[in-house]
Amino acid sequence: MNKYDTNTEILHNILDHFSFINIYGKAGTGKTTLALQFISIFLSHHEKTQNVSVWVQASETFPKKRLKSLYLNDQGLLTFLFDHIFIIPKIHPPFDYYEQNKILAGISDGALRIPPKTRILVIDNISHHLRFELSQFHLINDKVAILDDFFDSTIIPLIFFCEYNKIILILIHEVSYDPTQDRTVMFNDQLFSRLNGLNIALQKDQFQKKYFIKFHTDTKSTSYEYLLRQKGINILPNTR
Repeated sequence: MNKYDTNTEILHNILDHFSFINIYGKAGTGKTTLALQFISIFLSHHEKTQNVSVWVQASETFPKKRLKSLYLNDQGLLTFLFDHIFIIPKIHPPFDYYEQNKILAGISDGALRIPPKTRILVIDNISHHLRFELSQFHLINDKVAILDDFFDSTIIPLIFFCEYNKIILILIHEVSYDPTQDRTVMFNDQLFSRLNGLNIALQKDQFQKKYFIKFHTDTKSTSYEYLLRQKGINILPNTR
């Protein structure tokens, strides 16, 4: 089995076992690329079912050029993906935290209808507007109130909605440095990491000039080296 087949098998196996996935890492580590690969693998595998994906450009514009470069040599698949990925909002990302939450709440409560055969929902990225909103307040109580409301009114209903409708939910996060753990974690890690899902950390070792992908849940953790190429992330399974 070649590397591409192994890579596809790993990612497909993840989609078979997890319905909630967090992807996080610094800029340039391939977060959106990995999300696009998840979509491609799932939709092409279920092509005859006409399943679709919804991509919420929460703070980042949909990576159209990146998708084109990933499948430059497979125009049939590229056309298929463009026809089966629905972008919300259509014109541009929301301007602030409150507009973003209105969109996400609209998906959860049905006010904003998504295609009935949606099977993957990607939010890119969930952290940006929240991080800016929190920066406007100095009192801890105010920050806690915002976070509580964000989870109770936006994230939890969205997770329930996706579970009920059998939709895989993928959140793309920014990162922050946690001095207590002396490492980089996804922004608001203390809350998101408690949710029952798979966390995927993408890291670049500046000294070795290598990329590493870490899959971790509450009970298990494993990591591999990966290559970041024009055709996407290629996981090297024998490099733990």
